[in-house]
Amino acid sequence: MRNSYHEETMYQSIHPANASFSSPRETETNDLPSMRPFRPIVYAEQSLAVLLNGVMIYVMCVFVGFGLIALNADNVLGPARHWNWWVVFLPFWVANLVMLGAHVLSIRAATELRQWAETDMMSNEPLLPLLRKILLLYAVSMPLCFLLFWAEVAFCAILSDSSDISVYVAYAPIMIIEVGYVVRYLLCKSRTTLPGVSWILLFTFTLLLAHNSDIAAKSTSANSAGLPWVAVFAPLFVLQLVLFGSLAVVLYMQAAGLYRLNSTQVRATALYSIALVAATTGQIMLVQHMELQQGADAVTATEMDVPSLLLFTAWIVASAGLYIVCRQEVAKLMASRGGA
Repeated sequence: MRNSYHEETMYQSIHPANASFSSPRETETNDLPSMRPFRPIVYAEQSLAVLLNGVMIYVMCVFVGFGLIALNADNVLGPARHWNWWVVFLPFWVANLVMLGAHVLSIRAATELRQWAETDMMSNEPLLPLLRKILLLYAVSMPLCFLLFWAEVAFCAILSDSSDISVYVAYAPIMIIEVGYVVRYLLCKSRTTLPGVSWILLFTFTLLLAHNSDIAAKSTSANSAGLPWVAVFAPLFVLQLVLFGSLAVVLYMQAAGLYRLNSTQVRATALYSIALVAATTGQIMLVQHMELQQGADAVTATEMDVPSLLLFTAWIVASAGLYIVCRQEVAKLMASRGGA
């Protein structure tokens, strides 16, 4: 591992004609303008911190965006289509600009780390795993941001009736992300089948939802010939049942002393449980509303506000749990110089 002396050492430029090595104190007194501080761990911290802060701002903007979408869809902001959908999606556009700037600043810091690695090849060895992890993070985050931006633009165009885009075009990037994680699970060995099963169920739900949404968009009557909404949401209910079972097993192992959770994991487990209860309740109410909407128009806007509020609450609580877990994992990553 790289010690504190290496982190604070000042390296002087070596000239081919007169190569000499001097101590940090001699360098400070003799040739101050030619000195360059090399603190590679600082560049790594900056690269990760900028990107993670951008993700936090992105998630906050997504919260605001989903809130405005729910309010506009429930006619809380006024009559139907009272607000232009391109304005409603404004938080998403801001979020994408933030992520673009975060990637630019993060890549700049990572470039400094790479240049240092080329200068001091022997002493940088402990930080090479961290640099590889940062580059791997870019390989995931950049395509992910592009696919999410694609979905946001497509959904906004469909809702505003500004284009004849197929509903499948809007759902395609989401399904690409899900298929990508399924392939990753199949290629990488895992000790549990939960991630693979979860992504397969999510892909099935997204495919069924896209099918029904496409039929509803093409149909002029309320009674479309699509699948029952209970069948569409069935994979999601199965996923939540599996997640409930997994949380129950984890809590049982914790109570029996077979597995010890730290304080961060306990808080995250509690938040995940609350989010699952809120999400399941909201989805059941949403399915009931959508089934009744096909045969009657007596469903009020207030009845629709309740599932929207529950789903929004579940999203916030689950994101809070994911945030505290990610903070712990990033701290482990930096402490181990990328070996975590």
